[in-house]
Amino acid sequence: MESRGLVAWNLRKFRLAKRLSQEKLALEAGIARTYVSRLERGVENPTVVMLDRLAKALSVKSVDFLAPKVTGGSCRRRYLRAVSRHPGAGEPIDTEA
Repeated sequence: MESRGLVAWNLRKFRLAKRLSQEKLALEAGIARTYVSRLERGVENPTVVMLDRLAKALSVKSVDFLAPKVTGGSCRRRYLRAVSRHPGAGEPIDTEA
């Protein structure tokens, strides 16, 4: 995958992991929401300065935007989604109680 695609994929992944809307991320990074949208679609090619601003807003390192795309199976996605929505869902059940 080309660099622009990796940036797009990882930007969206980090934003969703922080549960931020495009608008909220744009406000925190001091950019337009439409620019965030274009970055996530791979239409725009961000500068290093822009990656630094986005990284700061997302509490990640700029280099993290170029990390290889990692996908899990659909079962793993469903598990992670369930755990993120229901705190404690991934913890073992205490059968001794």
